[in-house]
Amino acid sequence: MLTFLTAAPSTGSHGITRDLDPFFTLSLDMLCVMGGDGYFQQINPRWEETLGFTDAQLLAQPWINLIHPQDQDFTLNQLYQFATATAPVSFKNRCRCADGFYKSLLWHVSLNSELQLLYAVVRDLTEGKESKKALWDSEERFHCLVENVKDYAIYMLDPDGYIVSWNQGAKRINGYEEDEIIGKHFSCFYPPEDIESGKLDRVLKEAALVGRFEDESYRIRRDGSRFWVNAVITALRDKNGRVRGFAKVVRDITERKLTQEALKEERDNLEQRVAQRTEELLEKNKQLRREIKERKYAEKELKSREAQLREQTQQLQETLQKLQQTQVQLIQSEKMSSLGQLVAGIAHEINNPVTFIHGNLNYAQQYFDDLLNLLKLYHDYYPQPPEEIESKREKIEFDFITSDLPKLINSMQVGANRIYEIVRSLRNFSHLDRSGKKPMDLHEGIDNTLLILQNRLKHKRNHPPIETIKDYGNLP
Repeated sequence: MLTFLTAAPSTGSHGITRDLDPFFTLSLDMLCVMGGDGYFQQINPRWEETLGFTDAQLLAQPWINLIHPQDQDFTLNQLYQFATATAPVSFKNRCRCADGFYKSLLWHVSLNSELQLLYAVVRDLTEGKESKKALWDSEERFHCLVENVKDYAIYMLDPDGYIVSWNQGAKRINGYEEDEIIGKHFSCFYPPEDIESGKLDRVLKEAALVGRFEDESYRIRRDGSRFWVNAVITALRDKNGRVRGFAKVVRDITERKLTQEALKEERDNLEQRVAQRTEELLEKNKQLRREIKERKYAEKELKSREAQLREQTQQLQETLQKLQQTQVQLIQSEKMSSLGQLVAGIAHEINNPVTFIHGNLNYAQQYFDDLLNLLKLYHDYYPQPPEEIESKREKIEFDFITSDLPKLINSMQVGANRIYEIVRSLRNFSHLDRSGKKPMDLHEGIDNTLLILQNRLKHKRNHPPIETIKDYGNLP
């Protein structure tokens, strides 16, 4: 009950209600008229849409009952300001919905002293609060993501290149703690030759001009060691387009560079060997051509030996073809030898741990069976164990373990056999570079090849599976 309000003439109230009907229907806010008895005199459809109560339910109860219990005294204190003043008041509170949840509302209330009624415009703030909370949560998650990334150095620079933020990845890659690097210029990461050449100024200018700059070059750690990085600098601009700073993402690529250099050196050595072999063959080729020329000259001199010279020429041409084929075979042999050595090394490294696992799985199966049989005997002779043992038995799902453990060992056995077969196939493949003739089982060679290619024969998105039918004959 709002005791500062007195009863108003009914005729005046009805006249105002009729005038307000169109506005009540069209307004997107919640509009209401409250009397001194504590009940709504009139509400618009937005109340039912927002709170879920029908008009009859809202008009049949004191409106203060809808307010959250913790906000009721505050709300009444705000309205009692009209006892001494007539200026409109604004406040926020929580209002109960039909489903039991509360929504945050913003109230703008004014007093009609002539009619002794309160007119209120109420706006639902729930969605706005949830959006702000979602935005804050998103920013917090992004901050946590950047802060905890350890594989990349992610930090911010001000427009002049001074460091203003630092993450765990930057600490791991560069070796600086956050408190000792914040405020320093990012030139401390570059070697002296880059600083003297003016590279840092060019980097920031290009990033500010085109939006980003990327390069791969040396950097200096805190301990003075050099390492290769891939670095991307992105300009950060405000809504007016002015550069407010730079974001820098750095990745350590030293291992990749060392691998590339090793591969390049190996390729250069291979090309050098091929060039050397080719030069030798070319020299032999020249020598053969000289012999052919000499024989052709002798043919002119000795017509009586024309048939013999033609035969010799044919033989020399065949020899040339064989030499060319020999050149190709030598090149292929070098490649296959290198590949065979690599495959043999991998197969050897995998074979040792696989042999250890493969050889011990049977013992593990036997030990697990013995343990399970022992536990079964305990259970047979002591069917009523202490409560602590029975509780532990149920907690670890003993029955499930006894049924699933053999399957687990069996799957490990199948996997070990599979790896063992692959290793054996790789070892057979690596024997291709051996010289001399040796007896081979063609069936086994075909099976090893199919085993290595098994993944490529499976169903793929772009083609159906390839079915292999093994119908081997008996070879002599």
